[in-house]
Amino acid sequence: MMKIIEKIKKSQPIRRWQRLKAVFKDFAFKPTVFIVPAGLGLVASILDVASISLLIPTVKGVIERNFIFCRDIFFLGQIIEIFSNVLSPFFENRNSRTFVILIVLIFLTVLLKNITLYFSRIMTLYRVRKFSNDLRQRIYEKYLSFGKAFFDQNSSGQLHQILVAYTNQIAVEVQVLSMGFLYVFSILGYLVAMFYVSWQLSLFALPVFPLAVLFAQWIIRKIQKTSTEFATAFSSMGKKIANALSCIALIKANSTEERERKWFQFVSDRIMRLQWSIDRKQVFVQPAQETIMMTMVLLMVGFVAFLVAKEQTGHVAGFLVYFVMLRRVMFFFTQLSSIYTSLTTAYGPAKEISKVFDPRGKPFIRNGDVVFAGLKEKIEFKNVSFSYPSGNIVLRGLSCAFEKKRMTAIVGPSGSGKTTLAHLMIRFYDAVSGEILFDGLDIRTYRLDTLHAQIGFVSQEVDIFNASIRINLGYGLPNEPTEFMILEALKKAKLYEFVMSLPHKLDEDVGDRGVKLSGGEKQRLSLARVILKNPEIVILDEATSSLDSVTERLVQDAIEETIKDKTAIVIAHRLSTIQHADKIMLLKEGRIAEAGGLKELLELKGEFYRYWSAQKSD
Repeated sequence: MMKIIEKIKKSQPIRRWQRLKAVFKDFAFKPTVFIVPAGLGLVASILDVASISLLIPTVKGVIERNFIFCRDIFFLGQIIEIFSNVLSPFFENRNSRTFVILIVLIFLTVLLKNITLYFSRIMTLYRVRKFSNDLRQRIYEKYLSFGKAFFDQNSSGQLHQILVAYTNQIAVEVQVLSMGFLYVFSILGYLVAMFYVSWQLSLFALPVFPLAVLFAQWIIRKIQKTSTEFATAFSSMGKKIANALSCIALIKANSTEERERKWFQFVSDRIMRLQWSIDRKQVFVQPAQETIMMTMVLLMVGFVAFLVAKEQTGHVAGFLVYFVMLRRVMFFFTQLSSIYTSLTTAYGPAKEISKVFDPRGKPFIRNGDVVFAGLKEKIEFKNVSFSYPSGNIVLRGLSCAFEKKRMTAIVGPSGSGKTTLAHLMIRFYDAVSGEILFDGLDIRTYRLDTLHAQIGFVSQEVDIFNASIRINLGYGLPNEPTEFMILEALKKAKLYEFVMSLPHKLDEDVGDRGVKLSGGEKQRLSLARVILKNPEIVILDEATSSLDSVTERLVQDAIEETIKDKTAIVIAHRLSTIQHADKIMLLKEGRIAEAGGLKELLELKGEFYRYWSAQKSD
């Protein structure tokens, strides 16, 4: 017995259900939410069976033109007796009264069945929509909890597909799954009624169902494999779309439109072939199962003919209704098989979503619990090392300090770790080893919201929403800025005249990733955002790299005004922007090669002197 149980546990259907169950567990999917809808579905199934069962005495009475036998049917005879007296003034003939009562009972049971079925389905749909909404929110919340390294490693197109397309597909499959309860109840109810009508016919019909199950299993194994391939190809297409649309200028500049079209055509055609393969297999299940069952029905018709020939003609009405019941069971059974097939197609997308919830290998930035009220002394790096997941080592035992209300400039060749150093201070990433201290306390002990409230960051790659200038300027501020505050910030950032020349001024949309703005306008917009925020610590990462020399001089004045009396960390390639720095640090291969004041470093005539001289000669 134990061996049989173990064999059942290891069977394909059980193992597949366990995998799906594990996946749905990650989504906080609780089948218990369908208890009430399932209960209503059970009531609907009972009423459905009752309405069909009432056809037996109705058809038998019509054939025999006599309904007197109905008095002997348990419970039904009592109902007929009660309402027969009520109808006696309208129908003198007792058979007529019985016939009317049976018709009314059939109508009422069908009506009640459809009412309960309606409420069962709308409750199910509400639960499914809520599940879909909760799932989207949980995935989005999960995305936001990951460190920047997660987004460095994953395509935004693929993440979008998971969040929108896959969640919707899973929700549809949950809806289909919930309908399975109704089908199971209906099948069980009809089987009981069928055995009551004729246990001989029922035993004759039973072998067809395992045969249909085995056939469905064979198809499902093929669908599951194709579904996994489809999910992979679909993610690949999402990644390609995101890459192409976000780098359209690069494509245009290199005239690679035809190459991109062909590549997209290839992956799109592959997705179509996989979808077509799944569709063919899914569509094939129902007609094949119906053919199997219809063959069995025809054999049963012969068996009924044999029974009638044996002078069992009194059961003709029961046999006729029996075939109606069998037909309904066949329908529900094929629908149940379709549900199983449908769930198999969802296995691939479900697996992709479950990867988001798998904590293994995910770069989380843990929040601290200490409120950062502002810098009192200095920011200090102690023997800090950092490498990206690719294995590229960027910082190697870096030690340095940034004093309060002093301007520290960081220079060095590309790839020396300047931007990474800034990202570690903002906690986009956490150091692999060593410590980053704010007033002697590890940066990881501070609450992120209070830390970020005191830091203003202008990146060389400016992040701008596809929204209005007003929304972009006010993003992240604790309180909505007034019109006066916004205009003053624009004036300091030398962007006021440009914004006022726009048709909608502050309400002008800047386009996707700020495509309607020039590189210099984007950086000045980002600078105006920091001016509005008025943080204690300002980090400028190549804040003037996209500006022409005239605009650079204008913005430089605004920068100097912005960082006055603040702790400023300025990363620059153009050494002319750091002449007024209190301290200059030269990074080379992830280490501090030289550090000191401008005059001191020039007199040293080392690496910094060579950088300075090269730019002066330009």
